[in-house]
Amino acid sequence: FAKHHYDLVYCDHLQMGVYLDILPSGIPVILDEHNCESELARQRATKSRNPIKKWFLKLEYRKLKMFEARIVNRADKTIVLTKEDKACLEEAGARGDFELIPIGVEDTGVKKYRGKRNPMRLLFLGTLTWEPNVSGIEWFLENVYPCLNNAQLVIAGKGISGQLKEKALSFGAEVLGYVENVNDVYDDCDAMVVPLFMGSGQRVKIIEAFSKGMPVITTSIGIEGIHAEDQREALIADSPKQFVESINIIQNEDIYLSIAESARRRYEEDYSTQMILNRIKSVVASVLKPDSRA
Repeated sequence: FAKHHYDLVYCDHLQMGVYLDILPSGIPVILDEHNCESELARQRATKSRNPIKKWFLKLEYRKLKMFEARIVNRADKTIVLTKEDKACLEEAGARGDFELIPIGVEDTGVKKYRGKRNPMRLLFLGTLTWEPNVSGIEWFLENVYPCLNNAQLVIAGKGISGQLKEKALSFGAEVLGYVENVNDVYDDCDAMVVPLFMGSGQRVKIIEAFSKGMPVITTSIGIEGIHAEDQREALIADSPKQFVESINIIQNEDIYLSIAESARRRYEEDYSTQMILNRIKSVVASVLKPDSRA
């Protein structure tokens, strides 16, 4: 750092905060918090059934909570995705200057509508090395999918384990694994399922589905932090019965199209890349020193 002059340091993700201690004083710092990381650690500890693992995870949670608060307090501005994440950080002792800016995704166009199909093709999309995704799709396979008579589950995402793949295939799901062009998968499927029961921040895949005009069925945690009303821009389900009912609801073509159109409109109003870029530019300008803004 001593060899170069920096007007601003943009710290993307909490993990990069370990380098802030070596920064020369006086350089403005923006921290972009994609999740409340200590909340994720707390949820993992709460859900663990192994007493030794639970003890270890609780210890990690306490350490991460203190580290997260320290890094937020070190930054001049902290970008959070949701008001829930802001509350979580404040509860951890963070007293930073927060700016609420949601995730934006590139507009790659609305998916092709293929009309009412039987079976309806349900897409699960996500990195399958991330624990919340793995536990969520396992729950869906075991508790929801066997109750569906008119749907085909398609699983796409990198990192699927041999064990999970075998389980998915045994339930009759179609496993694509990593896909080169996700737009082709969107066009081939009718709706997205996001059975998420732990996490914080915002689910990029839901916003991306909104941009494609694809109806989403997700949990209260999955939709957290996203501007959406149940049965307007998305369908919210927290139990197997609710998931089955929601999937049956969008078998109705008029309801399907209404939700698809509302989701796309929500994307255009709140999550387009230009909207987000303008807000980030404003945050950057607010922390730059006057002689750096030229």
